[in-house]
Amino acid sequence: DLEKKHDDNIKMIHDLQTEVDRLLVQRDEGEYDTVGEAGKSAALPEFNKGHYDLPVRPGGIVETLSMQEVVHLLSEMNLQQYQETFKREQIDGELLAGLDEDMCVKELGMSRLHALRLLKRVSKRKAEETK
Repeated sequence: DLEKKHDDNIKMIHDLQTEVDRLLVQRDEGEYDTVGEAGKSAALPEFNKGHYDLPVRPGGIVETLSMQEVVHLLSEMNLQQYQETFKREQIDGELLAGLDEDMCVKELGMSRLHALRLLKRVSKRKAEETK
């Protein structure tokens, strides 16, 4: 029950951050409005289009993820079976950004395909951050 509440809180924080980002875009376009339908139609910055799977923050987003956000990302990717290992090893965004396939397989017990999926998601996001 406590873990479900925690996951619900992470999702709520993620949703709130998404809404804040939408409102900031509106403000920057001079079209500030209240939270709601107007916010949902706001244009998103190029670096963030279609990527609400990771929280939006200025700077290097992957490196700033908390351990709980990394665990939530695993859940969103249907990789829940690795959540306990990531928690035990305290994998946060900084560590996640430095992982390679070999480390994921040998140190974290991931299958090669699962490791590849996770690392592709992270590297794609890191590449978009530098645009």
